[in-house]
Amino acid sequence: MRFLLAAAVSVALVSAVEAQSPCAPYSATIYAGQTNEVGSVTLTNTTDHLRVDVAINAPWLMHEMHLYVGPGPLPTNSGGNVAPGQFPFQWNFNPNGTQLFSTTIPFSQFGLTCGDTALVAVHVDVCRWVNQVQTCETGWAFGTPFGGAQWGWSFDYDICCTGCGSSSDLNLSTQPLQTGTNVDVTVDNADPFETVWFIYSCKPVVCDAGPSIASLGGLRLDLGAPVHLVGSAVADVNGVAVLNAAVPPATAVTVGKWTNLQAVANRGAGGQDSVKSNPLTTQIL
Repeated sequence: MRFLLAAAVSVALVSAVEAQSPCAPYSATIYAGQTNEVGSVTLTNTTDHLRVDVAINAPWLMHEMHLYVGPGPLPTNSGGNVAPGQFPFQWNFNPNGTQLFSTTIPFSQFGLTCGDTALVAVHVDVCRWVNQVQTCETGWAFGTPFGGAQWGWSFDYDICCTGCGSSSDLNLSTQPLQTGTNVDVTVDNADPFETVWFIYSCKPVVCDAGPSIASLGGLRLDLGAPVHLVGSAVADVNGVAVLNAAVPPATAVTVGKWTNLQAVANRGAGGQDSVKSNPLTTQIL
């Protein structure tokens, strides 16, 4: 059954490449050593979560990442320089490093909400091997220069108000959609052992204005019509349902495109208590 669901998701992702983001994603180039373009970071958000996607270009690998997101100002050391070691969100990918990373952060963790403007700074440590010699550099996502003797940048991100389904009902997330690989599309906050249905649309997100599903008690989706069923997965005892997806191979049609997903669960007599997840807009890498 897991194989059949993977095949179904693969078809869905191929079909959904023309989907648009409900709020324009913000992307910034990551430069190492001030001038080497080594990757990019993309920010999007749902009703209550910020999503951060980082893609590092081969042969570079990211070994550490430090992220500031909040009202500002950026943390500084005693000398007045920006101090990424004091950023509130940090990850270590040693010893092997990584080229793809995604995370979702609740707005509550950085004290802002939709309609606010967040100050963002992304600092990375990247390395590459050339002729069996490893070279490592620090990098920053491009934006407004810090000024003074220290190089680096920060940028503003306007948190859009989608008004869409809340991740407090069903929280939908996915691993980075890298072409030619299998990824897990995951829902948590489900009831133990209930069936979760995964849906996609090729159209833009239309918060609370999508099709009304009679079998779900008239629950109105956040995906623009027409919507299509991908498949289903049964939540475990912890309320986590995982659907394995085969992302299609890289083509000019797929790479860089966006796909919109949502999950639903049928609850209550006649579906009157049915719930939906946050709509998820994510890029195929």
